[in-house]
Amino acid sequence: MKFSDLEKRKFFPAIFMIFIAGGLDAYSYLLRGGVFLTMQTGNIVQIGISIARADFHGALHFLAPIFSFILGIAIAAFVYKKKYGVRITAALAAFAYVIGILFPLGDVPDILANGIIAFGAALHLQIIKSINSFPIATTMCTGNMRSLAECIGERISTKDKKYSLGIFIYSSLIVSFAIGAFITGLIIYAIN
Repeated sequence: MKFSDLEKRKFFPAIFMIFIAGGLDAYSYLLRGGVFLTMQTGNIVQIGISIARADFHGALHFLAPIFSFILGIAIAAFVYKKKYGVRITAALAAFAYVIGILFPLGDVPDILANGIIAFGAALHLQIIKSINSFPIATTMCTGNMRSLAECIGERISTKDKKYSLGIFIYSSLIVSFAIGAFITGLIIYAIN
């Protein structure tokens, strides 16, 4: 199975988008209080840990991006259906990223910058949801890793070549996310 022309046009933007997501998570984890802005599971874990320590203020630090992310998904669901919805959603996500990242470290509470970036990440997640009928995520890797493993299992058990394309897509996404985090980490460590 090969990419159709339409699906080819989605693949490279998806690779770029998940590269950005890896970089944003490295940025927010290293510079904005250990928060993950493009995936919320880590923040839910941090809330549980904070509450276990009776650190309710700390729990709020991780709750803000979750609420911003939910709001972003809701708005994206509305905007996405409009004429030029994909372009508007992408522009709003990019705008949110730029605004959130430009807030000076230490001058603006991390909770505000994190909320804005998490809002952008939610919009970002809604832009490309599948490639060649393979569901993908462009802000996180857990689902992509599960889907990669399923494609490997299906390719071995059924010998169906369409799963080779899935293996390629998911592997590319996971590696791109890791490279984004790696490069951002290198830059942050070089500056500090």
